[in-house]
Amino acid sequence: MNTFHKILFVLAIFIANCISASAIEFTVDGVRYSVNNDNKTVTVAGYPSGSKPTGDLTIPESVTFGGISFPVTSIGRSAFSGCSGLTSVTIPNSVTSIDTYAFVGCYGLTSVIIPNSVTSIGAWAFEYCKGLTSVTIGNSVTKIGSSAFYNCSGLTSVTIPNSVTSIGYDAFSGTAWYNNQPDGLVYAGRVAYKYKGTMPSGTCIVLKEGTIGITESAFSGYSGLTSVTIPSSVKYIGSKAFSSSNELTEVVWNAKSCNIAYDSYSESSHPFYSCPIIKLIVGDEVQQIPSYLMYKQIFLTSVTIPGSVTSIGDRAFSGCTNLTSVVWNAKNCSDFSSSSLAPFKDLTNIKTFEVGSEVERIPAYLCSGLTGLTSVTIPNSVTSIGRYAFSDCTGLNSVTWNAKNCNDFSYSNYAPFNSLTNIKSFEFGNEVEKIPADLCYGLTGLTSVTIPNSVTKIGDAAFYGCSGLTSVTIPNSVTSIGAWAFEGCSGLKTLIWNAENCNIKTYKKCYYVNHYECYIIYNASFFKCPIETLIFGNEVKTIPSHLMSIDYYEGNGTSYYISNKTLTAVTIGNSVTSIGDEAFYNCTGLTSVTIPNSVTSIGYDAFYYCI
Repeated sequence: MNTFHKILFVLAIFIANCISASAIEFTVDGVRYSVNNDNKTVTVAGYPSGSKPTGDLTIPESVTFGGISFPVTSIGRSAFSGCSGLTSVTIPNSVTSIDTYAFVGCYGLTSVIIPNSVTSIGAWAFEYCKGLTSVTIGNSVTKIGSSAFYNCSGLTSVTIPNSVTSIGYDAFSGTAWYNNQPDGLVYAGRVAYKYKGTMPSGTCIVLKEGTIGITESAFSGYSGLTSVTIPSSVKYIGSKAFSSSNELTEVVWNAKSCNIAYDSYSESSHPFYSCPIIKLIVGDEVQQIPSYLMYKQIFLTSVTIPGSVTSIGDRAFSGCTNLTSVVWNAKNCSDFSSSSLAPFKDLTNIKTFEVGSEVERIPAYLCSGLTGLTSVTIPNSVTSIGRYAFSDCTGLNSVTWNAKNCNDFSYSNYAPFNSLTNIKSFEFGNEVEKIPADLCYGLTGLTSVTIPNSVTKIGDAAFYGCSGLTSVTIPNSVTSIGAWAFEGCSGLKTLIWNAENCNIKTYKKCYYVNHYECYIIYNASFFKCPIETLIFGNEVKTIPSHLMSIDYYEGNGTSYYISNKTLTAVTIGNSVTSIGDEAFYNCTGLTSVTIPNSVTSIGYDAFYYCI
């Protein structure tokens, strides 16, 4: 075949795979091959009709057709099904998978060596190969399918490497190897394969350290099982592994990072389906809790998440409707992508959610929708809280905030308690240094707040829209108040100011309206607050710039003013020595100001427009 014909052949393969579900096939030395989707490799498809191979079969690493060499990478579905005359098969190192039914019913097959290259053996691959006496599986196989060697009655020797993490249901049932095993827990390599015989009542199974997987239905239906311990080494648990074990009440979970087989469309596939689990003990070295681990365990009432956990899979405790108490010690757990996938989604019976004293980060959506939660304490150690962490916790009425220095929240909707109007009490601990931006945004039910003398910074919009607040005291320790910090606190009438050296953040924005440049310049910290009484503490020496200044708006060639009309009188204490720029700018309601002899400096426009 010349170069031109080779190009046409490859092009034909490409076109055929694009327009047809059927693959290109060809026969070499009595074996049929199918070109894979990559158009570079082939699968052993079987044999031509009426010519079943017999005797010893050697599958080549590659085959050549039309002048093109194709590596053989898999043995296809039913490739040698019913080839009873086969006595041995040599599988090359190029093969990575043996598909379903590949050698089913090859009665004359006596030995198979599966090379290191093979990573998966499909279901029923060697079923009813009754003449098979030994199997050696290479050290790259990770998965053996259901009934892979089912009823291979002559099979007495099985060598399974440590790489195998998953073995399907009945993979070795009906073999001499399994029948010769003593009653009790049978291992296949490092996989807990099956419990054999009658299980005594009150059995507690502790899987040995080093166990890497648990086979599908390994303990299914054993009523004597009351407790199981999953060691740290386990990576995979098959479907229905413990299902219908109707006395299984305790699970000790030490698996550091493990996946469970579960199909959300078939609840009965869950490893703990129909198990009355009352107690879940999560070991203190566990790093990952798998998705749906305790799905619909209605008898579970409490759970403790240890500090080691860094991730929890989707809906890990979904449907645990009687869960009332959670202790959360995970120091730094990753965020949950949405409220619907959060581990405790809509578990309305949770009344207590305790955040441990070493927790550094509270993940996004963690407590979303826990309407039964009435109070929560945020410990000193917390430095960040993910968005919507307590969204829709409509029953929450009390928050104790001890976080010393928590990050700001970038947007009000991301704030953990945004617009939870039932919160009446928000208590700050005596070591809090910073009140983050947007922390109490929209808490209209909040009627009073005490800011401790440890606080140095109040972030932007920290108490925005807290319309129930009537009085606020700014302590001596505060050195910075952000824009909009108390904006919209429509009930705030009394401000007690003890801060000695505080910076008030001003806000300036430039934009265009109808081709005119517009400016807004104002102190937004107390914007739209109807403050009537302003009291300065006895130790205040400096009244900061912009403290009570109000809106100035210019646009379309016209100026507009929104004045502070509610503040009518100000008494400045004898300790004050300076009044900052625009401190009372546009306070048009002022009728009386007392300035003591101690004042030596009055800033620019300090009383401008106080008409």
